[in-house]
Amino acid sequence: MKKSTLFIIFCFISTIISAQDLPTEPANGFSFPLGSKFTIKLYPIDSVNFNYSIMEYEPFEEIIDTWENDTLFIEKEKDGTIEFYFCLATHGDSENEREENMKIVLLMKNRSEYALKYSSEIQIEEDGDFQKTSNIGMFPGANSFDCFPGHSIMRGAVSEGRRAKGQGPNGKGQGNLFLFFIFALNLDPFFILLLHKSIIFVASKIGTH
Repeated sequence: MKKSTLFIIFCFISTIISAQDLPTEPANGFSFPLGSKFTIKLYPIDSVNFNYSIMEYEPFEEIIDTWENDTLFIEKEKDGTIEFYFCLATHGDSENEREENMKIVLLMKNRSEYALKYSSEIQIEEDGDFQKTSNIGMFPGANSFDCFPGHSIMRGAVSEGRRAKGQGPNGKGQGNLFLFFIFALNLDPFFILLLHKSIIFVASKIGTH
């Protein structure tokens, strides 16, 4: 899908969210402002790809703890939805430490049976273009974590939801082994995210030589 088409979809669905006319019609992508809590439902298009419908949305202006945030998500059975928080997070004992460690985070609780990959973008300036970012995907039944240093992002965007490579039509299979080791070994998701982004950066530099 062309970028201009995605931008139109993002703007259209953002207007619907602001009007709280929920749930939205299933679509390929959507954007959301900083300070948001929302839940989406997956709608399969074929054996690999998904559309999303936004089921719930509300403003969320709290600054959460970067590491101690599991209580944000209520435990319940898998129901084919994914819950998101897009907000500020920090940690530290002093005000200076907390200011220095301030980040924008996208927290996700995947209540579907699928290991998922998706495309993610951020908008730095109001009415500006969306810039593509990397992410680590989502593992079924688990929390995921993405972060962005600083706190100048206006909006985030998610699109092109798809099953992780190797996952069969019934939702089972080897899935994404990278994600598996993150959750099976209980590795720090912030550390893994930085490692993942660093590998992508180094690979891109090698590719230019």
